[in-house]
Amino acid sequence: MIRKERNLTLDIARAICIILVVAGHYFPLDSPKWWKVVNDFIFSFHMPLFLFLSGYVFMLTWKKESFSDFYVKKIKRLFVPYLVVSILVTTLKLISQINGLNVECKVDYFSFLKIFYEPAAAEYLWFIWVLMWLFLVTFFLKSRNSRLIIFIFSLIIYFIPIQLPSVFCINELPRRSVFFFLGILTFEYKGFMKYKDAFLWLGTILFIILFILKEINSISSLVMLMTLSVLGIICLLFLSEQILKLNIKSTFLFYIAEASFSIYLLHSTFVGLLKVGFSKLENIININIFFSLKAFLIITIATIIPLLFHFYIIKKYRIFSFLFGVKYIVRKK
Repeated sequence: MIRKERNLTLDIARAICIILVVAGHYFPLDSPKWWKVVNDFIFSFHMPLFLFLSGYVFMLTWKKESFSDFYVKKIKRLFVPYLVVSILVTTLKLISQINGLNVECKVDYFSFLKIFYEPAAAEYLWFIWVLMWLFLVTFFLKSRNSRLIIFIFSLIIYFIPIQLPSVFCINELPRRSVFFFLGILTFEYKGFMKYKDAFLWLGTILFIILFILKEINSISSLVMLMTLSVLGIICLLFLSEQILKLNIKSTFLFYIAEASFSIYLLHSTFVGLLKVGFSKLENIININIFFSLKAFLIITIATIIPLLFHFYIIKKYRIFSFLFGVKYIVRKK
């Protein structure tokens, strides 16, 4: 399953990050204060890390090809799964609403049309729109200098209060693109790698200190958010390096990393269904299940079920591979 040319540190980071995504999307109204701190911790860096990894891996795997071939692949890899999941989620939400169940981010029948220009089914699907835009732009950046310039530009617009339209998630680009291009630059400028260990240690320590200061003083400036995002990326990469050094050759994290996109697409549906299920269970048996236990079970199940679906359904059947953007591998009989 694991090829030698893969960057295993990035695989581990992606696995941890997708687990944090699932955890971050479980935030019921009755969440205790400590869970809000955990949620703030997760949201301080988890999507910047995903964008960073996307930029880095893009450069790692980018091959010379025509624009049409390039973007058709991206549409199959990203937009087809986006439409499939959007239709699925919208349908399930409509059924739930008709049956009087509480649904976050309500939908209507017009949502089936809206999904073609905004993530009407679920807000977290903005990530796919942003990646489509970033891949489109990056394809035309043929030199290292041009990619450096676009990084500097994205860094500047991060701090400029620009009001952009929400259609096609264009409004997300000023706060997101800088991390994608940071991943590209990290791939291209590797001279600092000889100082990597000290860099990771320092970044991790600074992240912990700044996050504590932010929580105590409720600091929410763009400078603080940017700094925490970058330091959080460094912190997770440091953690991934330490896990890799344990020499665990067949860790479960590599399987999670391989199925990370499937987990990303499907986890929210299971989080919602499990929240409803636990609520009904508590009403039936008249007990209040400990929040920490409930959170652990929901996050674990909402990660494991899409993981199993990825390996036993999506990868095994050509139609599901196409629908969920996974490369189908013909198996010899």
